[in-house]
Amino acid sequence: QYRQMAERINNRMWCEEDGCYYNLKFDGTLSKKQSPDCFMPLMTGLVPDDRKERLLSILKDESKFWGEYMIPSIAKDDPAFPNQAYWRGQIWPPQVLWTYLGLKRSGEDELAWEFANKVGSMLAREWSENGFTPENYNAYTGRCSGSPHYNWGVLMGLPLIEELVNFKEDRLIFGNPLAPDGT
Repeated sequence: QYRQMAERINNRMWCEEDGCYYNLKFDGTLSKKQSPDCFMPLMTGLVPDDRKERLLSILKDESKFWGEYMIPSIAKDDPAFPNQAYWRGQIWPPQVLWTYLGLKRSGEDELAWEFANKVGSMLAREWSENGFTPENYNAYTGRCSGSPHYNWGVLMGLPLIEELVNFKEDRLIFGNPLAPDGT
């Protein structure tokens, strides 16, 4: 079933012209809105390498998703992005987490490390300055733009924790070889 689902995703949700996976509308057509959902297929581990490279080029494009504040809920070049309204540009912790998980599952360890540091520092700043675990963040400022205390707000810290704490046999290992000091 897993492989069949991945095959359906690869056959029905991929747009060769754009080099991107899209959500399907109820009528079966592609939505053509670039959002973090585009990167969810990376979590299957079954995205062909050529597609993965094209998809990652969209993620790393600073005019679309990459930047100091990660990851907007819609591409920066979408007309809805400037509004920073609900799910129209703001940064949402669940989307952050599944994008990170997709990077890890697809073997993009260096990119995942950089991503985790960016999102972890957003949460750290809000927590240290305001004691907030925000519902969402403004994609221009990286600051709380929703409820200041929300249960999924702590998800912003999970990617960095995943990068820094590993289980090996019967013990915990702290650190990451990609960290500047190697610990």
